[in-house]
Amino acid sequence: MTYAPLPDYGFKTFNVLINPNNPITQAVLKRMIETGDYFFFAIDEQTGIATAFRSEIGDDTLHNLTENWERLQHSSTTEDQYHQVMLKFAANPQPPGILLRWVCRDDVGYLDLSEDRMDLTPA
Repeated sequence: MTYAPLPDYGFKTFNVLINPNNPITQAVLKRMIETGDYFFFAIDEQTGIATAFRSEIGDDTLHNLTENWERLQHSSTTEDQYHQVMLKFAANPQPPGILLRWVCRDDVGYLDLSEDRMDLTPA
């Protein structure tokens, strides 16, 4: 399992727990490592409000992913193992914060940015 604490921008801490054995996960992580960049949205299911996250220029938040990439590529975590760890982590996230659910982990179509999937209106 890979645990990646996301930056705290003074409001909340967000956590994500991913299964590195998932081919979509590996494709996304590989792209992040290759470009040294990331950009994603967190969407509140209750309100529909989206928050955008992007790596800072010169930021070293991908250091752990880069250092552990070979190990991540050879992960053999099953979906059942991932689910069990997700339940435990959700009950007691460390560091404390909001656990994000990665909606595209099972559908590569969500990674196709050639189609508009959602219209976002700036606040």
